[in-house]
Amino acid sequence: MNVQAMVVGLSLIFGSGAVAATPGCQPKFEAAWIRSAPPGTTALAAYGRLRNDCPKPFVVTGLSAPDFAMAMIHQTRIDKGVSQMRPAENLAVPARSNLEFAPGGRHMMLMHPMRPLKVGDRVWLELTLSGGVRVRAQFEVRREAPPAAKR
Repeated sequence: MNVQAMVVGLSLIFGSGAVAATPGCQPKFEAAWIRSAPPGTTALAAYGRLRNDCPKPFVVTGLSAPDFAMAMIHQTRIDKGVSQMRPAENLAVPARSNLEFAPGGRHMMLMHPMRPLKVGDRVWLELTLSGGVRVRAQFEVRREAPPAAKR
């Protein structure tokens, strides 16, 4: 096998992961926080911003949270004066754009914490994106949004 054929073969095997691993092409989660709640609360909400500096769009296809029995993405909408929360699936993250998770809108619902969480605690959440890309971020339990989330 010549060197050129080997390079082509290796690029075919590893090519799909190389794009996501390229610096600047991995979306990042920022201003990540979870709203604190009274002890015994079984549902918490997580917020922040998924920043996509990549030249290609992504789609959020899943959410995992090891510190919770269940995690899902919801969208809050007002319909005829009534606030309704519905699951949100396959969220587009356009190229060079952000996907916001904020109180009163799109958020991550975290059900049945595996341990009591208090202000200052940190937990890991992971978003799964199209193409098998995973964005893992640490979220801090807070009473209010961090300054970076208030812009």
